[in-house]
Amino acid sequence: MGRKGRVCLEIEDRHELHRRYHEDGATAETLAAAFGISRSTAQIIAGVRQPRGLTLAERYWLKVVRGEGPDDCWAWTARTSGFGYGSIRRGGAKDGSVPAHRLSWEIAHGCEVPAGMNVLHSCDNPPCTNPEHLFTGTQLDNIRDCVAKGRFVSRRPAYGEDNHAAKLTRADVDEMRALYRGGGWTYAQLGARYGVCSMSILRVIKRRTWVAV
Repeated sequence: MGRKGRVCLEIEDRHELHRRYHEDGATAETLAAAFGISRSTAQIIAGVRQPRGLTLAERYWLKVVRGEGPDDCWAWTARTSGFGYGSIRRGGAKDGSVPAHRLSWEIAHGCEVPAGMNVLHSCDNPPCTNPEHLFTGTQLDNIRDCVAKGRFVSRRPAYGEDNHAAKLTRADVDEMRALYRGGGWTYAQLGARYGVCSMSILRVIKRRTWVAV
């Protein structure tokens, strides 16, 4: 059986590979054999090697996982901003970065986002890059959208249970972290238990969200 290509691993497999490399000390060679991919791909997914010779669009597809259904969110698996939006470098260090959802819109439409326009989410899920969930609008449109959805309360963000959109409680967070530490639970299984996606579980476990708990 041939080895899988660069973007064929499911999100849970990518997270597991990353964990084994950094937490268990598994080598790239061992992980390549275990997941049926090349050594260089294992290193890229583990974040210790940068892909070379790829276009910006190809690097985008390396870092995103489509949902199972056409209406599902597409999970961004790489670097995110403090507000949860995906980010990817356009090229070299001097070229700056672009929000992943903005790049997704550009790839889907084959053109740059019009000047003065933002790319907004209809799903209200910052890491999502599904172009079907994205639409363009001005900053004023963005503010009006926030107000209409009850998200524009103040400039100071609310965290944890203070955030009206939170789907988890402190008790949920404590319990899921304990279950994960005990072993035998995957991100997907915990997501099904608590009614959130596996990417949200990853962020809780890695303390990228619910930091104060």
